[in-house]
Amino acid sequence: MKILIVEDEIMVARALKRMLGDLHKGVSSIVHKMDLEGAMQEIETNIPDLLLLDLNLNGEDGLRILSDCVAAPFQTIIVSANTDQAIQAFEYGVVDFVPKPFDEERLKKALDRLLAPGNETVCGQGCAEFLGIRKGGNTLVLYVDDVEFIKAADNYSEVTLSSGSVHLHEKNLRQLLQILPSYFQRIHKSHLVNMRKIEGLNSFEGSRYEVSLQSEKILPAGRKYVSALRERLL
Repeated sequence: MKILIVEDEIMVARALKRMLGDLHKGVSSIVHKMDLEGAMQEIETNIPDLLLLDLNLNGEDGLRILSDCVAAPFQTIIVSANTDQAIQAFEYGVVDFVPKPFDEERLKKALDRLLAPGNETVCGQGCAEFLGIRKGGNTLVLYVDDVEFIKAADNYSEVTLSSGSVHLHEKNLRQLLQILPSYFQRIHKSHLVNMRKIEGLNSFEGSRYEVSLQSEKILPAGRKYVSALRERLL
């Protein structure tokens, strides 16, 4: 795992490096940057797997990184004393917000949430209100409420909106479940669905299942996911 720490306090950055080394043996590299310019240059040349971000960088607003990188494939954990910005940070799809001062136990909790294998039938665990999509060098912002379903596409995801338009997202299904709201549910190994867009669950001979959407689209439903789906539809 490649980790980028964006933190203007040297002592805090050193503490994070030490704790990360103790908590997770799969860390291959940890890079520390003290300002937004250095952080963005690092992200452009060497995309991390995890970003640990402070929101106050010598007066610069760390949220600028979130807005610029909302379409990026990595996950983000905020480590900041600016707890008043927690809601806004979660809207951008961060995995966790670790308030300063923090200890190893609190950082471990954030990492466990990020790295846990998780139950494949689980619903969304985050609070993201929008997703970013890269389009011709620009970022297109999609409102999560407008998402109908999401389909796996190798290491990426195809996001289908209620309008019928389809967009490629750089995060995979597991990463998206970590940031999407709880009304998103895995219904198949290759599909997540917005529960608010479901019309019904249909069963057929041979233990075959399908999910019908309000738009009249039909999605596959895997047998291992049906029980959890039924409970949520009741």
